[in-house]
Amino acid sequence: MAKLKKSEAFTAETEREIQQVMQSVNELAQIMKDLSVLVIDQGTIVDRIVVTNVAASVEDGLKQLQKVHTLSFGLQNSTYF
Repeated sequence: MAKLKKSEAFTAETEREIQQVMQSVNELAQIMKDLSVLVIDQGTIVDRIVVTNVAASVEDGLKQLQKVHTLSFGLQNSTYF
């Protein structure tokens, strides 16, 4: 009879530990989901920053090309032979 009670106590303790492990795994799964959302949000923000920087660089490049075009057109008209 004592062995049976010991076995039942051991089984109950094992079951509690298994429940704790399951709870920890579920909490970890939730943390990973939350982290995934944060990573996606950060990626979206980085993409916006990159697009903004590219747009600014393209605008600067266009302005420089316009200056070069204006200068080269002026030089062509002012050359003397």
